[in-house]
Amino acid sequence: MNNLKYLIEYSENIFVHLQYYINKRKELIMSKIAGITTTTDHRGMEIYVKINMRKYGNNVLLEDFLDGQAVEARRGDETKPWSEVKAGLDKKHGLK
Repeated sequence: MNNLKYLIEYSENIFVHLQYYINKRKELIMSKIAGITTTTDHRGMEIYVKINMRKYGNNVLLEDFLDGQAVEARRGDETKPWSEVKAGLDKKHGLK
């Protein structure tokens, strides 16, 4: 049982070191891209990505990514049927 406990702890330690190495490689790669910086937490995990919108703001793929993030953030919110939304727009703008 003691050997199993040691093996589990050793495996977890290897995993943590591997995770740290992967994060450091990401930071190295990201640091080479001008206008994109990352912030990490105390474990070295990326928690924020800062993108210079003056440089990359007109990028269609970035816009699609950010749209997807906005959709994901609203997942589970209350929804309305299209007919209700359309009726409200028609009423507001005086359309039939």
